[in-house]
Amino acid sequence: MTKKELSQYYWLEKEIKDDEERLRILREQATAPQAQHLTGMPYGSDGDKDKIGKATAEIVDLQAIIAAKQIQCIHEKQRIERFIMNISDSMTRMIFTHRCIDGMTWQEVADSMGYRMTGDNARQIFYRYLKQFKNLENSV
Repeated sequence: MTKKELSQYYWLEKEIKDDEERLRILREQATAPQAQHLTGMPYGSDGDKDKIGKATAEIVDLQAIIAAKQIQCIHEKQRIERFIMNISDSMTRMIFTHRCIDGMTWQEVADSMGYRMTGDNARQIFYRYLKQFKNLENSV
């Protein structure tokens, strides 16, 4: 597994949060009362229906996109968890879990591990293991 593959869960979660914020804004815009434009000119009544229909379609589309990303996120998390479960060293497993699943910074990982570990130590253990895994994978 590569660093990029291990980071997919983090980025998918971030993407979902951004999409959920966009959805919240769309819903607010769709339900907010619209100001009337009084120009004195006649206008058709279909204009408001199109706006509401368009906003509804955007909301439905974005909801479907979010749902698909949530399913993908579950699969990515499970794939990463299976990879982590196969790490024989408990400390290394914890570092990978805190970093890849919990989305902690290197310093947060080190703090959660305790006993004089620094963020740099945690990062080095992580990358050494990935390098060993890559070498092992290439030799098979």
